[in-house]
Amino acid sequence: MFDKQYNSAFKNTGLKQYLEEKKIKNLILVGMQTEYCIDVTCKVAFEYGFKIVIPEDAISTYDNSWLSGKQLNEYYTQRIWNHCFANVLSTQEILKSAEKLFIK
Repeated sequence: MFDKQYNSAFKNTGLKQYLEEKKIKNLILVGMQTEYCIDVTCKVAFEYGFKIVIPEDAISTYDNSWLSGKQLNEYYTQRIWNHCFANVLSTQEILKSAEKLFIK
């Protein structure tokens, strides 16, 4: 179990060491809050050399005073992460192509 207290799932959690010990190189990143925790964790994982897939239908966030949660998700998934830091796909696409996504 990992006790996460920061935006990054890697900061002071032991997650990186655990993944390295288990020789895990591919991550599927899901959760809350797109513009904070998911964004930071995605970029840190990328910097550590992990291959990342984000199911676009398995992340979420709240509306803010500028954009709706839906707009924030679309902005991050399509303009920030996809084909740069991660592959962003639907859960169905991931299930259909899991072998191709994660095998060298």
